[in-house]
Amino acid sequence: MTFYGCFFQLFCVHYLGSLDSFIIMLMAIDRYVAICKPLRYHSIINNKLVTLLCYIFWLFAAVIGLAMTLIAGILPYCGPNRVKNCFCASQAVIVLACVVVTLERRKGFSIAMCVHLFPLSVIILSYILIIRVVYLSANNGNLQKAFNTCTTHLIVIGLYFILRLFVYCTFGT
Repeated sequence: MTFYGCFFQLFCVHYLGSLDSFIIMLMAIDRYVAICKPLRYHSIINNKLVTLLCYIFWLFAAVIGLAMTLIAGILPYCGPNRVKNCFCASQAVIVLACVVVTLERRKGFSIAMCVHLFPLSVIILSYILIIRVVYLSANNGNLQKAFNTCTTHLIVIGLYFILRLFVYCTFGT
């Protein structure tokens, strides 16, 4: 892969990773409205709102991907530019620079944590509110239905966010 191809891949990795976080957050908000406000669901969640939010998330994720790419792209590189990783992530590329990269690593880590922790906090809040509403309904059948509705989403959250945050915290600093 060329060095510039690596930067394109770096943009795509961070763009798509950010977009995943935002879409999973949107799914949690959808679950919250569907379970906690079922009679108002169609007036709150409509095609126009979802389309607008998706466009905003796509744009915001592109800005994040571009920021992460520029953080790595403005550094001077010298020597054998070989990434010791299976794909070009910013932390793997930044260490190839000829200068001290402590500040750039912290910037990248801070952006990554914000991109993942904000959606994760919205997701956790939505599920706390869902559990509270279902528990207060005092019907065990409702609890089972809500759990069945949310199980797959909770599995995705666990597989995506927890593992991703672990990787960032372990290898990102």
